Amino acid sequence: MRAKTFKTVLVSVVALCCFGTSMAYGDALTKKIRVFMNGQELFNLGVVVDDKPYLAVDAVAKQYKGITAWDEKKQTLSIDTPNVHMATRETKEGGSIFGAVAKNQKVSFNVFTQIDSLDTDISSFKITLVDPYGSETLIEERKSGQSNFPEKGKTSFWINSAEITYKFTVSGDYTVRFYMKPVGDVNSYVVSEKLIICT
Repeated sequence: MRAKTFKTVLVSVVALCCFGTSMAYGDALTKKIRVFMNGQELFNLGVVVDDKPYLAVDAVAKQYKGITAWDEKKQTLSIDTPNVHMATRETKEGGSIFGAVAKNQKVSFNVFTQIDSLDTDISSFKITLVDPYGSETLIEERKSGQSNFPEKGKTSFWINSAEITYKFTVSGDYTVRFYMKPVGDVNSYVVSEKLIICT
């Protein structure tokens, strides 16, 4: 009886030792690394495998403000990075382009956007304003089929958004974001960002 118990314990110890060794070996081959982009740390997006650093696709798309598309059949990943330039302009008479506001200032403005070199057919786009705490306010969204939506296959167009009146209640960086959703995709991708500084 004692010999059988001893064999069982011995087999268990050996198995645990092997499992621990394989886990340690796996950790030696693959380890997470800290990745910084424009001074901000991105989490869980970088690993080192066999002494070579790799970044997740999301990290690359975020850096280059692009639309990512994975083709399962071809096993290829495409990233489309259109040129998207935005300017925020006050809509009051004589209003000008601005990038800074005072705390508690209320501003009526729209977003003028120029898009070119777009190689992806899109089904919608939207423009939002994100406050320093991450709360997002929709400025405008347009979808395929609407009269003011760019025609299919159009690679270059200009957008003048609807007017928004917004009170900048806290100091910090506000981000204007331009999203695009490709045809057949459920995700929207940030293709451009512009800061409004509130002091």
